[in-house]
Amino acid sequence: MDKLIDELVNIVGENDVLYGSSALSIYSVDASPFFGNALAVVRPETVEEVSEIIKVANEYKVKIYPRGAGTGTKGGVVPFEGIVIDMKKMNDVEVNEEDLICVAESGAVIGKIKKEAAKKGLFLPPEPGSAEVATIGGFVAVGGSGKRALKYGAISNYLAGIEVVLPDGKIFSSFYYTHKSPPFPNNIFVGSEGTLGIITKVALRLLPLPENRRTLISEFESFKEAFEVAKKLIKFLPECVEYADEKVAERLGYNGHIIAVEDFSENKKLEEVLREFDELRGRDEENFWRVRSSIGSLSVGSRKRFYLADDYVVPFSKAVEFEKIVRDVEKEVGVEVFLYSHLDTCNFHPAVIAESLEQALNFEKILEGKISGIVYGEHGRGLKEKINFRRLKECLDERNIMNPEKIFS
Repeated sequence: MDKLIDELVNIVGENDVLYGSSALSIYSVDASPFFGNALAVVRPETVEEVSEIIKVANEYKVKIYPRGAGTGTKGGVVPFEGIVIDMKKMNDVEVNEEDLICVAESGAVIGKIKKEAAKKGLFLPPEPGSAEVATIGGFVAVGGSGKRALKYGAISNYLAGIEVVLPDGKIFSSFYYTHKSPPFPNNIFVGSEGTLGIITKVALRLLPLPENRRTLISEFESFKEAFEVAKKLIKFLPECVEYADEKVAERLGYNGHIIAVEDFSENKKLEEVLREFDELRGRDEENFWRVRSSIGSLSVGSRKRFYLADDYVVPFSKAVEFEKIVRDVEKEVGVEVFLYSHLDTCNFHPAVIAESLEQALNFEKILEGKISGIVYGEHGRGLKEKINFRRLKECLDERNIMNPEKIFS
């Protein structure tokens, strides 16, 4: 092990190799309740350094786990006796206003990308709730979407180029600076969760920043009532339709179930449906979305309990049934569930607050056994539902060193 550490220090310097310290415990978890064990942490600053690190890992037959901000909720970056490659030092962002393209290193925070784009009058539509801390590499690696997905699509729709260090240390680069380009082979790495290589840089298609933006909010007595209104709203394609149950709404300063609608247009038919909604602008609007992005930690509160946030997409026809089943299972298992949703895509996030990991996982097991037709939408699969492309991984990662526990064997 000492020789391995020495070689890693030779690549990135002594200050960027963590070994034998309490900091390793931080890198052995993510935002899920799962625990692992990091042998060491390496913090590269260039793609060449990432390449050399992987070559050394191959030499010593050590597993590799790429990590962004660690905001994932399914254990996707949790290491098991391996080296964590922390990508946050690779965070450069360059916006090409003329081509409507942004080139960003994988450790760049999504919020930073959006701010740099806004300076040039541009924006990146997909936006996770954790945009102020999550990195773009992680967002691409889990195939994320966040809000605005019905109207604008997921991050895969905006990927114009990608640079990846493959499991043998070779650097693969495929970049376009256009708003139309072949999806293959770039999209192979979307949703691969660090199992096929380490994403080091991406090129993203941007859109002109809308001149008008507003958020409108209304309170409802039940999910069913809120969903009926949401179905009417969706017909007119507002930017997003977000839902929060009464527990989440309370933390956002509201009562009952709420729907928050983001609208960039002046659609008169949409206005008719929004007549009963209150409008937020300026600081009130910014504060609402800021608090919304922190709802996970706000749900847990100060008590030391297990937090398990999941990600389910259901058919629109099963949304009301799904919400009822969530509540039934919540009572059956004895957990507390904070339910919020990207309702325009029927993408639900039950935040389960439990006394133990076993209790939280029991909630999910019973829930998933009671309703068919649900899929995981944007949080990745991680340790919960492993990625099923074993043959492709065998072609790229012969030694199986890249995040191996996240693949079906």
